Amino acid sequence: MPVYSICVLVPALACGQLHGVQLGTSLITPFVICRNMDEYALEFFRNNGFTRKQCRVCGAYFWSIGEAEHCFEAPCMEYTFLDKSPFKKQLTLSEMRELYLNYFERHGHTRIRRYPVVARWRDDVFFTQASIYDFQPWVINRTIDPPANPLVVAQPCVRFNDIDNVGKTGRHFTLFEMLGHHAFNTPENFVYFKDRTVELCHGLLTRELGVPAEQISYKEEAWEGGGNRGPSLSVGVAGLELATLVFMMYKKEGNEWKKMEMEVVDTGYGLERFTWMSQAKPSAYDAIFNAVPRTLMKTLGLSAEEKVMREYSRVAGLMDIETARDLAQLRENVAKKLGMATEELARYIAPFEHIYTLADHTRNIAFLISDSVIPSNMREGYFLRMLIRRSLRALKNLGIEMKLAELVALQIEEFAPDFPELREMEDEIIKIVDIETKKYADTINKGREVVQRMEAKLGTGKFGFDELAELYESHGLSPELVKEFTKLAVEVPDDFYARLAARHGVTMEEKKEEVIIAEHLPETEVRYYDEPKTSKFRARILHVGNNFVVLDRTYFYPEGGGQEYDTGFINRIPVVNVQKSGRSVLHFVQSTEGLKVGMDVECEINWERRTQLAIHHTATHIINGAARRVLGMHVWQSGAHKSEDISRLDITHYANITPEEIGEIERIANRAVLANLKVNTTFLERSKAEAKYGFRLYQGGVVPGKDIRIVEIPDFDVEACGGVHCTTTGEVGLIKILRTRRIQDGVVRIEFVAGMRAYEIFARMTQSIDEACAMLKTSPENFMDAFKKFYSEAEELRKIIEQSKRERIEIIARSIEQNAVHAGKLNVMKYFEGTSLPEILELAKKLTSKPDTLVFLTTKSEKASFVLAASRNLDVNCAQIAKELGNLGVSGGGKNTIAQGVLPYTQAESVFAAILKILEEKKVA
Repeated sequence: MPVYSICVLVPALACGQLHGVQLGTSLITPFVICRNMDEYALEFFRNNGFTRKQCRVCGAYFWSIGEAEHCFEAPCMEYTFLDKSPFKKQLTLSEMRELYLNYFERHGHTRIRRYPVVARWRDDVFFTQASIYDFQPWVINRTIDPPANPLVVAQPCVRFNDIDNVGKTGRHFTLFEMLGHHAFNTPENFVYFKDRTVELCHGLLTRELGVPAEQISYKEEAWEGGGNRGPSLSVGVAGLELATLVFMMYKKEGNEWKKMEMEVVDTGYGLERFTWMSQAKPSAYDAIFNAVPRTLMKTLGLSAEEKVMREYSRVAGLMDIETARDLAQLRENVAKKLGMATEELARYIAPFEHIYTLADHTRNIAFLISDSVIPSNMREGYFLRMLIRRSLRALKNLGIEMKLAELVALQIEEFAPDFPELREMEDEIIKIVDIETKKYADTINKGREVVQRMEAKLGTGKFGFDELAELYESHGLSPELVKEFTKLAVEVPDDFYARLAARHGVTMEEKKEEVIIAEHLPETEVRYYDEPKTSKFRARILHVGNNFVVLDRTYFYPEGGGQEYDTGFINRIPVVNVQKSGRSVLHFVQSTEGLKVGMDVECEINWERRTQLAIHHTATHIINGAARRVLGMHVWQSGAHKSEDISRLDITHYANITPEEIGEIERIANRAVLANLKVNTTFLERSKAEAKYGFRLYQGGVVPGKDIRIVEIPDFDVEACGGVHCTTTGEVGLIKILRTRRIQDGVVRIEFVAGMRAYEIFARMTQSIDEACAMLKTSPENFMDAFKKFYSEAEELRKIIEQSKRERIEIIARSIEQNAVHAGKLNVMKYFEGTSLPEILELAKKLTSKPDTLVFLTTKSEKASFVLAASRNLDVNCAQIAKELGNLGVSGGGKNTIAQGVLPYTQAESVFAAILKILEEKKVA
C-alpha cells in the first residue's frame, strides 16, 4: 500500500532553474515554468491590474498589483501583520469559520458537514490531511457524485510531519482546520475553474476582510498529491501564506500523466492562520487557544511579554526550522534583535513552547478519541499514544502537578460549541486519557531497567535513532527519559517524532493471495443477494480450469468480508471452495471430470452450512452493537471472521473485558435476538449512505464501488457489508460468548457461537452439570450449594495434606542434616529417596537456607531427577559441577547456586563421590 498521500508544492521558477524535483522514485516534472505561463495568465489578473513578476528572493513567479519586488510570503517577507492586521476586524476561530462558510454559501456553494479526522472511507491513509481527502478516491475517480457541486467545508485535518516544530515556531499544528471550497467540473457539467476560484478568493480577502488588493500576492506553484497534479496558486498576505488554490487537471496512470476527465478546484484556506492574522497576536496559538494556555500560565505564575513573543514569531517566519541548529539560530537572531543573551531568551521561551505544545496536542487528543481512536502501538492508535506521551512529558518539563485529562477537558469545553460530538464523548475521552496516563507511569517505573539492559549491549557505544526508536516503540520510553536513565551519549535526531510518524504512515492490509488472475475469465452474474433463500439452481458452464469452473450465474457465496465460502455440489461433484476474482466467481470442485464449457449443470448449496454462516454473520453485527452499548462509543470493529463452527469479532478497547461486561454484552445481544428485529439489506449510493448513516458504515473496512450494500438492524447497528445474513435477529436463535482475550495493544477479541452451535455448547454444559450433580448426589437446582460445600471440604483436606507435606519435609531435612559429611566448615549432604522433583527442590531450598551447605538430592526412580544446590555464601558453581559429571550419565544445567537434571539412579552414589572429589580439588571448605 502507498504511504500517506502527500501534497507537493513546487515553485514555478525561472526558465532553466527547475526542470524536475526528485521525490522517492518518481520524477515530478513541473509543467508550470516560464514556457507555460498561460496556465496562470488568468483573465481575472488581466482585468484587475495584476502583473506577473519574479520574486527577487525565492525566484518564484507571482501576480500582484503594484511594483512589489518580492512575493508576500515568508521568508521573502516578514510577518508585517504582527504590527497591524490588514483585516478590518478581529475574529475568533468560530467567527472566522462562519464568515468563510457564509461567504461561499452566498456565492452558490452548499455547506457540507465535516468528515471524521480518521479517514475510514479510505484504505491508503490513516488520517484526513486536507479537505480534498473527503472526496478521494470516490468522487475524483467519478465512482460517485459529490455531495454538492460546488460545495464548501470546514474540515479538521491531522498531520504529523511537523510534530517536532509544534510549540516552537508559532504556526505549526498537528490538528488544524482547512477551509475548502471545491468544484468538480465534468464534460457534462462545468461549474467553475481558475478565474472564478481566484475571483472568489480575492473577494473574500478584499470585500469581506478588508485587505487592500495591493497587499495580496498569488504565487505560481505546481501541486501533486494522491496520484493527481495540477497548477496552483499560493495566496500571500503580509508575510503569511493564507491559502493554496489548486487546479487538479492530471492523473497518474502507470508511469504516465494524463489529463483528467474531471477537473477539480481544490482549495485550502488555513482557518488558524486567518484567525491569527485578524487578531495580530504574537503567535497562532495565542489566537486559537484560550483555556489551556491561560490555566497553565496562571498555575506557573507566567505572563507573556508580547514584544518578545511577537519578535520570536516574526523571525521564526523567516526561517525553515528543521534542526536543533535552526532552532538555536532562531533564538540567537531573536536575542540579538531584543538585546538579550541567547541563554536568557531560551530560558524565557522554553515554558511557553511546552504550553503551546500542550494546547495543540490536547485538542488533537480530544478529536482523535471522539473519532474512536484508542491509544496503542498500531495504526491510528500509535499517533494518539505519541500525542498523549509527548503531552505528559511537556507537563513534567513544566514541573506542575496537573492531570493531563484536566487539560483535555478544558479543550472539550472550549471547542464543544462548534463540535458537539466532543461533549457527547467527553466521559470516554477523559477515561481513556486517564488510563493511558497510568500506563505511561508504569512504563517509566520499568524503564530504567530496560535502558540499562540495552546500555549493556551497547558497551561504550551510544544511543542513536535505531535504539531510541526501539525503546520508544517497544517500551514507550521517550529520548528524554533515556537521557535520564543512562550515562552513555544519546543522539536525538531533531525530527525524531516526525521520523517515527513517517515509519507508521503506511496502512497495512492483510496480504491475501489472488487465487486466479481473472482478466481472461468470463463474468458471473451473482444472484445470492437478489434471491438469498435459493439453495438449488441450474446454470451454464462458461469456463473450466484445472480445479475450478466459472458459471454464467451463481447463488454460491464466495469468501469475503471475513465470511467463509459456501460449499455444495455441481452435478453431484462436491464444491469445496468458492472465491471471487474480478468479475468472475470461481467454484473449486473435487474434480472437473465430466464438466465441459456450454454444459447446463444442476447446482446445490450446502444449506445447513449457509444458514449457520448467516447466523454467525448477523450475530457479529449484534455483538458489535451490544459491545458499543456496554463499553462505549469508542468501540470500533478491527477485524472479524465467521466460520461454520465458531466466529470471532475483534474490537478496539483500552482494557481487557471484565466478566461482568461480557455478561452484559451477551444479555443485550440475546435481548436483541428475542426482539426479533428486522435485518434490512439494501443498496445505496455511497454518498447518500454516508449522509444517512455516517462513517460507522465502514466498521468492516472500506467497501469499493458506487453503490454499497447496507445491512441495518434498526436502532441497533448499521454497517456496509457484503455478507449473507438472517432476515430477522430472531433467526439467530441464541448467542453465547465463549471467551475474550487481548490480541494486541488496544484490540480485544471476542469469540462466540450462535444458533445451533450455541445450543450444542449449552447442551454440553448441561450434560457436564448433570454428571457433576450425579457425583455430588444433588439436583441441578442445588448444584451450587453442593459444589460450595464440596469445595470447602476439599480446601480443608488440601490444607491438611500441605501441613503433612511440610512436617514430612522437616523430618527428612533433620535426618539428612544428621548424616552430613563435614569438610572443614562445609556441610555436604545427600538424599536419594525423594518422591518427586518438587519435593527435593523444597528440601534443597530449606537445607541451603543455612550457610556453608551443599546438598545432592535425587528421586528414587530408574531415571532419577536430581538437584545440586549450595548456600549463597559459598564460592561454588553448581551448574559447572553438573557439567563436569557428564561422564557419569548426568544431564542438566542451572546457575551458581542450583542445578538440576536427570541421571541413572544406579549412579547416584558414584556421582556423590565425584562431587566430593571435585569439592576437594577446588578446595571448597
